[in-house]
Amino acid sequence: MMQFLVHLHKMGNNNFLPLNYQYELSSAIYRIFEEADPVYCHFLHQEGYAFRNKKYKPFTFSFLTFDRYKIPKGHNRIEHTGKNAVLDIRFAIDRAAEGFIKGLFLNQRLSIGDRISQVDYEIHQIHGAKRVDFKEEMTYSCLSPVFLSCSREDGGANYLSPDDVRFKPVFENNLIQRLMSFDTSLSFKELEADYPMMEFELKSRPKKKGITLKALEDNPIKVIGYQFDFLLRAPAIIQELGYYGGFGSKNALGFGCVKLKTK
Repeated sequence: MMQFLVHLHKMGNNNFLPLNYQYELSSAIYRIFEEADPVYCHFLHQEGYAFRNKKYKPFTFSFLTFDRYKIPKGHNRIEHTGKNAVLDIRFAIDRAAEGFIKGLFLNQRLSIGDRISQVDYEIHQIHGAKRVDFKEEMTYSCLSPVFLSCSREDGGANYLSPDDVRFKPVFENNLIQRLMSFDTSLSFKELEADYPMMEFELKSRPKKKGITLKALEDNPIKVIGYQFDFLLRAPAIIQELGYYGGFGSKNALGFGCVKLKTK
C-alpha cells in the first residue's frame, strides 16, 4: 500500500478547468498508465479486485491543492491563477511496486479538462508520503466526498448521507467485501471469528456535495457525496485498505480520499 504526493507545474497560458474535474483527472491518470504499461492499466481500469459480482479498483486520489485559484462568479470553472498544484494519490497494492509507480508518473504530463477548456501540467516531482501506523481506532477527515448509495424498488438509487441510518451498514459491508476481494482465502465465518465488530461514528455535520461526471457528454452522471469527520473502530488491515484504497464507492474517480484527523 502506498501514497504519493505528485507535484504539478502548469504549462502554457490556459488557466481554466471544469469545476467538477474528478472524471477528467481520473481519465488523465489512466492515460499515463495506458501509455506506459497497457497491461497494468487494464488491471486498474477493467479488473481491479473482485468479490462476487463487485469489482474494487485499488486506488483513489484527492482534489488538487492549488497554490492560487479562484472560481469566477457565474462560471462552472476553476481558474488556476498560480503555477503549481499537488495531487495526493493512493494505491492499495503491493508496496514493492513503489519504484514502478514513481517511474510511470515522473516527467509525464496531465491534461485536465473538457472540450471547453483544459489546463496542461507537467509532473516535476513525486515522492512517497510517510507510512501511517494504523490502529484499531482511527479518526479521519474527508479530503474528497464519500459516495455510497443503495438501490430503490424502482431501480434508481438513494445517495446516502452518513447521518442516514442506512449508511452505517452499507459503509461497513463495503469494507468487509473489499477485504475479501484482496484476500480471497477469507470466508465470512472466519471474519466473524477473527475480526471484531466494526463501528462507524460520525464526528461532524456532513457537507453535501453534488458532482456531475461527464458534464458535457451525451449522458452526464449526477452523483451526491458527503464530506465529514468520522471515527472508525476496525482491524488495522481494514483501516489500511480504506485509507489507501478509499472509503465508500467510486474511489477510482477520486471519491472517499481521507486524511488522519488529529485532536
